[in-house]
Amino acid sequence: MKKILILLLVSFSAVAQIDTTKTPYEQIQQFAKTWVGRKYKLGGHTEKGIDCSQLTKRFYKELFGVTIGNNAQAQWKQVKKIDPQAAQPGDIIFFRSPDSPTGWHCGIYIGNEQFLHAANRAEGVKISSIYEPRYVKRLRGYGRIK
Repeated sequence: MKKILILLLVSFSAVAQIDTTKTPYEQIQQFAKTWVGRKYKLGGHTEKGIDCSQLTKRFYKELFGVTIGNNAQAQWKQVKKIDPQAAQPGDIIFFRSPDSPTGWHCGIYIGNEQFLHAANRAEGVKISSIYEPRYVKRLRGYGRIK
């Protein structure tokens, strides 16, 4: 019984508790507040370190109960491509990345021309403007989970 209780406590602590009484926009903001400032770790998927695609994967699992691909390229194949002007909070934004082993980077569009992402080891999880020059020139596109 003690082992089961410890396992349950560990399981619940690893997932952000999203308040389902809030609007979808408020839930996205709550998720972002939970993650901003966390460390970046290539291949990481926990609060101790996470990469960009695992952050988007956790976002969709925790907020919508949807499982998406393990890397940005796989996620790109799962989305319906949308026009940037049609982007809504919760859509995924994709970039080319010369710093990534896969050549891809992604983040969650949160509205107001900003996105949440696990940027790199130096910056960690942060909110960035879609108009930062490094992102403008590397934009691949926007997508919405089908």
